[in-house]
Amino acid sequence: MIKLNILDIHNIDSDIIYIVGINGVCFLFLVDHKMKYLRGSMKNIESILKDKNFIRINYHVIINSKFYVRNHMEGTKEIVMRNGTVLKVSRRKWINFR
Repeated sequence: MIKLNILDIHNIDSDIIYIVGINGVCFLFLVDHKMKYLRGSMKNIESILKDKNFIRINYHVIINSKFYVRNHMEGTKEIVMRNGTVLKVSRRKWINFR
């Protein structure tokens, strides 16, 4: 895993599928199946990426909408990303995926 500076996120934003934030550490899952991490809040990352195709789907996850494929199953608030990952969407954000 490679550590990034929060400002370096602009250089790889088109390769990010989704970002998971836990306890001040954000893990970036990339198209090439690599993972990078950086220290910073999800709020800071969300503000940096606000003009791009990124959507915050719950408290811990921001996705790149270019890699959103479909809703997982009827009756669940989950989406499927292009790499096959299934992610939960909060009930307030679910309206974006109906």
